[in-house]
Amino acid sequence: MAAPTSQQGPSSFLNPNYVNPDVKGHYLKPVIITLMVLSGTIAGLRIITRSSILRSLGADDWVIIPALITAYALSIFNMMSEEYGWGRHIWDIQPDAWVNIREYQFAAQLLFTYSVALAKASILIFYLRFCTTKKFKIAIWVTSGLLAAWTISMSALIIFQCHPVSNFWKKIDLTQVHRAGCLPNEADLVLIHGIFSVVLDLIVLFLPIPTVLHLGLPTKQKVGLIAMFSLGLIVCLAGCLRIVSIRSTILTFDVSWYGYDLYIYTSTEAHVGIICASVPSLKPLLAVFFPRLVTTSYGAGSQRRPSALPEEFGSRGVRNSKGYPLNSLIESRIGSEETVFRRDEEDGTWSSPSSPPLGVVKTTEIQQVVVLRDVPFR
Repeated sequence: MAAPTSQQGPSSFLNPNYVNPDVKGHYLKPVIITLMVLSGTIAGLRIITRSSILRSLGADDWVIIPALITAYALSIFNMMSEEYGWGRHIWDIQPDAWVNIREYQFAAQLLFTYSVALAKASILIFYLRFCTTKKFKIAIWVTSGLLAAWTISMSALIIFQCHPVSNFWKKIDLTQVHRAGCLPNEADLVLIHGIFSVVLDLIVLFLPIPTVLHLGLPTKQKVGLIAMFSLGLIVCLAGCLRIVSIRSTILTFDVSWYGYDLYIYTSTEAHVGIICASVPSLKPLLAVFFPRLVTTSYGAGSQRRPSALPEEFGSRGVRNSKGYPLNSLIESRIGSEETVFRRDEEDGTWSSPSSPPLGVVKTTEIQQVVVLRDVPFR
């Protein structure tokens, strides 16, 4: 069946079938529920890792929580739309059901904006934890400003695309492309929204690469770090698939049929963004339960333990639990021997414990050097 164009209008209507209509598929709910379980599990493990193992919950961890909540709400509205006929042909959906579908679409557009924006914000705050140069910090704040501007402007356009706002779901005329009191073409707004989201994903993805390349680390570890940050490519791919789906949907009059997969891609982009923002934080958890798996990535003979610093001392000697040491992300191995040292909470000295957790790595060579980076985010 060729996709009827919007210019065909009501002439493309067939006899409505409200009793036993054709449906595009039954895979929307299983896919979305799977995404919800995955993102919820990984985000939950992230919080457990930071709070129980590292004992250092940061702003990026708190931000991922509302990102997950809004992604869940978005997915619930997408699944509820299917109950009212999304996935059927447009002429097989009862007119009253369109009010509910449009209400869910309105909410989903806003929730998607907030969810992906919060996931990006969590990554940017995470970058601030190991920011080592002024240029990198400026780049992070500039990107944060662009993200804030995009979020605010898109929210305003979504909310006020119709006047009054309720016209979005109350004044429905499926025979008209342009509706009175609303923006000329709602589809263009959705498309622009998706394109800018992917552009921001790419900016956030490549932001730390120059800093990583200039770190004094072995090439193997640089490649590992770049690979970790490159998880964001999965989000970009999901965003591109969503843009393609938006494009194919807006070219047809039968939007409820051809837009079925669009709802899946929308939820996918939101949940995958949360997953990719949380996976790098799980390394200390893997080190606890699978120490050999983590150890082998640093070569034979390296005996690794989870490195973490529950409380750091800043450059002025003030305790701060919001900082996060770079060496807990980049566990370098120099020479043939590594020892884990633990800070004595009472006198601030360092000792070598027999128990593995909660330490920073101190590499023993001709010189002993312990570098503590304290970059608080307030």
